[in-house]
Amino acid sequence: MNKILLAIMISLSLALIGCDVAKKANDTVKTTSEPTLESFKENNKYGYKANGKIVIPAQYDGADEFREGLAFVSKNEKWGFINQQGEVVIPLQYDWYILSFFEEGFALVRKGDKYGFINKQGKEITSLQYNGGGVFSEGLASVQKGGDILGGKNGFINKQGKIVIPCQYDTAFDFSEGLVAVAKNNKWGFIDKQGKVIIPLKYEMADDFKDGLAIVEKNNKWGLIDKQGKVAIPIQYDDINYFSEGLALVRKGEGENGKYGYINKQNKLVIPMKYDKARDFEGGSAYVEIDYEGYYINKKGKIIEKLFE
Repeated sequence: MNKILLAIMISLSLALIGCDVAKKANDTVKTTSEPTLESFKENNKYGYKANGKIVIPAQYDGADEFREGLAFVSKNEKWGFINQQGEVVIPLQYDWYILSFFEEGFALVRKGDKYGFINKQGKEITSLQYNGGGVFSEGLASVQKGGDILGGKNGFINKQGKIVIPCQYDTAFDFSEGLVAVAKNNKWGFIDKQGKVIIPLKYEMADDFKDGLAIVEKNNKWGLIDKQGKVAIPIQYDDINYFSEGLALVRKGEGENGKYGYINKQNKLVIPMKYDKARDFEGGSAYVEIDYEGYYINKKGKIIEKLFE
């Protein structure tokens, strides 16, 4: 699941603090703001270009992508934020963290083993008092007290820095469609923004709600539930993805015996489980493999393009 991978990435990232920004995966990162800026590397330093023209000269030891008009950059192992004109708007005084970017106007920052949130003027809305945290989503952000980055108890703050849901959960994701997946004693469920348990903590794993459905695991099988906790797709698969263009990728079997197919929202198998590898539908087609042969298929399972043998 994507959130499990995120937790692993966070853990690994702390061991890589101070390394080259290659830990960001690519030397060139596209931004989400206008004008589009791309980071580039020159003589082991990073800067930014727009349409191939240098806008911010290569001068930083590390450079993240721009989000909400600001980018996280570093010199001498300290990080801060610059704007798209290259001006330092928040001094380079923080330590690197994978979730240090602006979302809904706020960023989680770290000094040593303490975390807090700042606004775009660099003002702290919370002091650096927490042992971890997430990003703002739907007006709330998770914070952690006690333990290390993957321990302690998690709750939520609002944009005034006030704790609105006490730190009591072993794990907490981000709010999505008004609910958030939380865990206690290895059991997962969902709460609302008032902290009320909406779906009991009874699952082995749970992911965010997307288009009214969430992936859950029970007895080592996966399925989908709705926001009332009702099972929408039976918890019977060895793997399942969210619906994409009306179909969901599912798998039964493990390892070499595992085969993929596609179901509709009535849990009807519309494309047989016969594929060794498969991806979600996008633009009316999906990539699949059988015996190392790659194809694109349509929503009826018909081959529309053969890639290789």
